Amino acid sequence: MISMAQILIVDDHPEDVEWISDMVPDHAVVLCSTVDEAWSKISSGEKIDLLIIDIMMPRGKLFARDDFSDKKTGEYFYQEAKKVLPEVKCFFLSMLGRKLEDPA
Repeated sequence: MISMAQILIVDDHPEDVEWISDMVPDHAVVLCSTVDEAWSKISSGEKIDLLIIDIMMPRGKLFARDDFSDKKTGEYFYQEAKKVLPEVKCFFLSMLGRKLEDPA
């Protein structure tokens, strides 16, 4: 029997990725719409098994320095998360230029 995983999805357009929750019904999914919100989950000690991160997100307070690019915020976030959660796995996504349509 597979145990329930805690999945943290970080995307500034969470309505675009709610379908991911439907794909993993036997797991706990938390949606965060900013890197700052997601960082508060990670830094609070909450158990996270998998990160699903939009690769291009607004930097937020976590990456407010000028040398960080919005085009790599997801990558930067993962690098910081690994320092706190060295065992966490990550899946990057991007919805850039794509619209999801309801098949119904």
